[in-house]
Amino acid sequence: MSSASRDRILAAIRRSQNNQPKAEGSIEERLKLRPRGPLPSVEGDLETVLIDRLLAAACSVAHASSPEQIGEKIIQWLQQQDAGLKLLRSTSPLLDSIDWPDTVEVYDPADGVDHSTTLTEAFCAIAETGSLVKLSSNKSPTAMNFLPDNFICVVQRERIVRHIEDAWERVRAETEGMPRALNIITGPSRTADVEQTIQLGAHGPRLMHVIIYCN
Repeated sequence: MSSASRDRILAAIRRSQNNQPKAEGSIEERLKLRPRGPLPSVEGDLETVLIDRLLAAACSVAHASSPEQIGEKIIQWLQQQDAGLKLLRSTSPLLDSIDWPDTVEVYDPADGVDHSTTLTEAFCAIAETGSLVKLSSNKSPTAMNFLPDNFICVVQRERIVRHIEDAWERVRAETEGMPRALNIITGPSRTADVEQTIQLGAHGPRLMHVIIYCN
């Protein structure tokens, strides 16, 4: 492309930008004025719908009603998978309150140990798609969601929302600015590149275990 052609294209882009009406008001105000588009029907109890979607996405699901029970459910699942009793745990008030037995080795992300099993807490869960929403931070690095073979995630039942749009509204309402990364995770990693056969663990976790917590 010649210099003259490039200049003409850039000038046309600038003219187009100058002709656009300027947005007024905060992002929140503009979003309120913009109606939602058509949403898929998500009927029934949100927890039941979420569980059905999680199972369909090849996740396993458990329930817990106390921090101690979360720990018990995790140990039980790790033993069933013969995955060893060592895990890397992100930091949150709920996960910090788990009292682990001496048989379990629990590490912090700053320890830099092997990521074969990680334990994190979801910001919320989306019943519509069976997805978990994860916000990155120094206490819960994004790598913990994608590097391990075994990904364990706790979500509080009160934080199950109906649609994806509801999750974005909750993020805007409860966080001060967007995190560096927001991940929406639906089931373990998979691919069908080889003979159109689904293979789990292609470029991320091979197993995903979700614990729904209600105290």
